[in-house]
Amino acid sequence: MFGTPWPGDADIAVNESVPLKALCFLRHGNTTELTQLAEKEARERLLPLASVPWYQPELAKRANELCDYLVSHYPAFDLSFRPDVDELTSLIDDFSRAA
Repeated sequence: MFGTPWPGDADIAVNESVPLKALCFLRHGNTTELTQLAEKEARERLLPLASVPWYQPELAKRANELCDYLVSHYPAFDLSFRPDVDELTSLIDDFSRAA
């Protein structure tokens, strides 16, 4: 799995692959919190983000099968966060243990 190709202004991103261990859906929140999602909810969150070619039935079927595979084989999490650097280390530790 590859991450985003945009390193940002900090220029700290590395374009390397790593094994997929979990899915994580990010959103801004009032607290920094990591919550595991059920497969059904993870699929509902993943589908709108996937590039599914609905106009090509065979490819759409394969894309749906891939989404099903991902949510059934990897844990999925909702990550709400505040822009607070002090909480980052603790959050990364929590995520590493959960995945």
